[in-house]
Amino acid sequence: MNLANSNILILGVGVTGLSCARYLKTKGINFCMFDQKLSVEKSASLNAEFKTTCYSGELNESLLEGFDLLVLSPGIALNQPLFKNAVKAGKRITSDIELFANETTAKLIGITGSNGKTTVTTWVTKILKKLGVRAVMGGNVGTPVLDLLNAQQADVVVLELSSFQLDLYKNIPLDIAVILNITQDHLDRYDDFAHYQRSKLSICDNAKQCLVDMPTSKLLKQTHKTFGVKQGDYRITQNKSDWSVDSDAFSYQYSNTVLLNEVERLNALIVLSIATLFKITPSSVDPLLKSLKGLEHRNQLVANIKGINYVNDSKGTNVGASIAAIKSQNTPVVLIAGGLAKGADFSNYKTVVNNYCKAMVLIGEDAQLMDSA
Repeated sequence: MNLANSNILILGVGVTGLSCARYLKTKGINFCMFDQKLSVEKSASLNAEFKTTCYSGELNESLLEGFDLLVLSPGIALNQPLFKNAVKAGKRITSDIELFANETTAKLIGITGSNGKTTVTTWVTKILKKLGVRAVMGGNVGTPVLDLLNAQQADVVVLELSSFQLDLYKNIPLDIAVILNITQDHLDRYDDFAHYQRSKLSICDNAKQCLVDMPTSKLLKQTHKTFGVKQGDYRITQNKSDWSVDSDAFSYQYSNTVLLNEVERLNALIVLSIATLFKITPSSVDPLLKSLKGLEHRNQLVANIKGINYVNDSKGTNVGASIAAIKSQNTPVVLIAGGLAKGADFSNYKTVVNNYCKAMVLIGEDAQLMDSA
């Protein structure tokens, strides 16, 4: 991209948009900014900091006419006719991920999935650091990726990538691409589930190596490795007393004192698998698994009062994530659930609720929708 000769509009002035502005400013490249809800005070602040023109209000085609490069934040829906028309008119749409990938010299590991992205991204980064690798993480979690360019030079950047970020940049030159799972989510932003699946699958389009879960394997044309429970190139097996992971590259057995949660065990397998693809000896990773802990708000045990476990899974924002969390409990569940459905189908909940839940407390905007299902 020839940024210096482009008329650039940054859309969205949240964390991502501001990191794009800082990046372009350090390059000495002019740009303008837009946000629907930009106050007079915020606009004045941005103008003072970046010496730029700021727009607010309704986003329409007349606003885009003077620009040929649109830098979108992932929170802005790409499926609007406005952007389809912009592309037809010859305008280019990009993102902070593409700007970053065009400049960094680090190796890139990209991790996507409907559920578990943040945990696996965090764990992989933590393990790499413990092994002496200069690793940082960013993207959909932590530091905006363009801000990482100002930090100490990294050997590896571990990117958590949402479907929205993948929509904005289809050919990320990843050394390793990982798809953890694909379950229904964000259907308010996609035509249908197949459209959402294609978005996730695109992470492998320009990757040197791909690692995917077994169900996704059936959808992917590229050469790839698989992981799963009891089957896959990398496998996990469990019984009442212990659990083990194995593949052609490694085989380990663990006592129940480490990573009790079934979801955490599968995530540990994925970390080992990524390490193997990265040419790291699994035996050097194995002892470090004991240091891994679940993240806050993600199937997190926060208290045990009078023998009752209280589990915070408030980051489980789709049906697939919630089902996995419910099934990982070993006692009857009272489920407090609700919020925004985002077009999800709750019919899959029924069997899980019948088998695992003794009661449900429904809250939020789509509580009635869940109740009906």
